[in-house]
Amino acid sequence: MAKNLFKVGNPGGGRKKINPDIKKAFALACPDAVQVILSLMNNSRDDKVRLKAAEIILERHLGKAVQPIGGPDGGDIVVRWKTE
Repeated sequence: MAKNLFKVGNPGGGRKKINPDIKKAFALACPDAVQVILSLMNNSRDDKVRLKAAEIILERHLGKAVQPIGGPDGGDIVVRWKTE
């Protein structure tokens, strides 16, 4: 049988590290980015743009909404494994 048949693309797992210089540049740009989003939320004539800006702010502050997981009618999830 072949070894490493199910080898994944990132065997170490986790996210790849970001270059520290890039990370610092992003951190310095964050206040400006927040101002852009606030400006779009408050001043855009396009409701879709205003809504998306508001969603971004809320998700960053409160976190994304929880997605409940359940089976039909909120019941348990049933998994059936069939082998031949």
